[in-house]
Amino acid sequence: MKMTLHAPGVVLALAMAIVLAWEQHAAVAAAAVQPSTRAVQPHAADRTAPITFTYDLLTGRCTASRGTCRSLPIHAVCGTSLTPTQIWRNDLALRSFNAEAQRHTRPAEPGYAGGNYISVGGGWRGAGDAYPDASIDNRIVLQIAACNKLQYTWNSFTMLIRNIKVVGAGSGATILQNVNAQYFHYDVAGRTNYDFFGDSFYGVFDHRYPTDAYGYLIDTARAGARRVTLKSPADARNFYVGRWVLVMSYIQDSMGSYPPNMRYYDFAKVTAIDPATGVIDLDTPLAFDHLATRPYSGATLYTAASRSPIGEGQVGPARIVNIDTPVKPVTENFELDGIHFLRNPRSPFLNRYSDGWEFAGAIDARGNDLVFDGALDTGEMRDFTLTNSSAFYEEADKIIAKATYVNDTFVNSLLHSGQLVWHASGGRYGGDGAGRLSCAALNCIIDGGAVLTAAERPTGPQPDMELDRVGLTDHVSFDDVTFKGSGAPGNAAIDAWAGFAYTIGAPGLALQSGPNGPNTRLAVSKCVKDPRGCGDMGYPGTMAQRVTSDWGDGSTLVRNGALVRGATVTSITGDARNIYIDVKGATLADGDRVYFSRVNSVNVTNSTFVGIGNTCHPAAGPDGCIRYPGGKNIPHIVWSGNGGA
Repeated sequence: MKMTLHAPGVVLALAMAIVLAWEQHAAVAAAAVQPSTRAVQPHAADRTAPITFTYDLLTGRCTASRGTCRSLPIHAVCGTSLTPTQIWRNDLALRSFNAEAQRHTRPAEPGYAGGNYISVGGGWRGAGDAYPDASIDNRIVLQIAACNKLQYTWNSFTMLIRNIKVVGAGSGATILQNVNAQYFHYDVAGRTNYDFFGDSFYGVFDHRYPTDAYGYLIDTARAGARRVTLKSPADARNFYVGRWVLVMSYIQDSMGSYPPNMRYYDFAKVTAIDPATGVIDLDTPLAFDHLATRPYSGATLYTAASRSPIGEGQVGPARIVNIDTPVKPVTENFELDGIHFLRNPRSPFLNRYSDGWEFAGAIDARGNDLVFDGALDTGEMRDFTLTNSSAFYEEADKIIAKATYVNDTFVNSLLHSGQLVWHASGGRYGGDGAGRLSCAALNCIIDGGAVLTAAERPTGPQPDMELDRVGLTDHVSFDDVTFKGSGAPGNAAIDAWAGFAYTIGAPGLALQSGPNGPNTRLAVSKCVKDPRGCGDMGYPGTMAQRVTSDWGDGSTLVRNGALVRGATVTSITGDARNIYIDVKGATLADGDRVYFSRVNSVNVTNSTFVGIGNTCHPAAGPDGCIRYPGGKNIPHIVWSGNGGA
């Protein structure tokens, strides 16, 4: 019998029925596929090798590097003016792709039934429909051919897949647009994966519910160690051999932002677990000291210690976070290539500072030849590399161990806080006569012929590079960089913010003896603004919050307006009432007005300055080229081979 479908509702109902049946079939059905649709099983020696499954979104066809795979039950469609039914069809194609990818990459494991991750009665579980070849090491490729506009409302199509690559035909040929209007995370162009911390898998970030969103407390662990010890050995049940963890310490801006802005962190895989002692062995030695005595905030995380193993407000002291579990696998490798993402015309959050792709929840991620009409948001990755791409707004923000940008163009590139290294090679930053550029990463590197143009604003005291004030920056390096300005007297090449100074003996700042001797410890109260709860770290602008963010280990003392070379911070620690800054190389006294350098060194070499103004004469040195509000506060400056006017 031949059936012709004309009504869009009939097409939609049929498509929904196909996909729902596809997503809910049992593991038995998957194992019982007829031989004609499955390849002969490989030899035993080959069965553990990863398989690559490649899906074409516009045809639905699938190919495999070994064996076979099912084509998608429905494929996507392109068009400059799609109907709601066609957009829904695209959602169904994306959902079926994601379900198939999970079936090939999520085998059954202890605590997880395997296969597609589905909602069941308000909870979540595996559907038990994994294919026999499922392995977390399998690779998934989604190809999207040239398409003048592919619209959709479901942006989670790459999530929960360990190794995935999405490839377009080039940013000038493949154009995608999310037209959802629901909530910020669902309105952006796409999401690499769930983040490491506060999504529904790890508990609700709300004082009404227990949560383990920020992992578990550990004893002090030193750089070079290959194991950590949980404060509570019972927490060992939450970790898995062979899966990724994040060891972190030192909260830079308390709980005033999300995710937590950690200064020190290490990525590693678990190699062994001792449930009796709580010892977790790691495959990689720690790069940082993680102190159990670091300052912490109790301002926002209200869960009482009796209800949750984390303890109240213990964000800051050394912790280990189980970022990778069978229920919630971390993305180990992610790549996005050759796509133009239009802004979402329906989002209530519509502005040029949102609306792009969320690179987050991954170990290593890469992007190439990408165009974002709005923003590019990144966070929570070990290594991120972006090449030959552009966006109006870029915010590489929090827990990116290394972010590398090569030949990229951004109007605004801001808030590089919580990164260990931010490296921009080539490209152009701060354009359109209104752009900005700032960095507060632990280490900032700009080189390779990069052009900085934020100071080209026609008026106002605008720098090409702002050394931001949301975290300590240890080192900044510029090599073979062009600084461009409008010639306005107030402009500068680099704005080196001085920091906040405080008087010893004033309310909230007391002088004590410490491990470095008498009068070498500053005690900063966490209770001035909030005397009952001692939650000052959670209030932006308080002394406790500022010194924790701006000062750091190795910072040089600035006393009564002058650098005291050789006098540095040895450590910053804390307890329920105070933050402690221990100093070596100087003794302090009541009445001293002090702060500590928030940028320890700047190198500017082989660079050119054009139209900076503000008496900048680069061949003569940094005076006039680096603006120092409040005094020259950078302990170490290297300046050589620079020219221009």
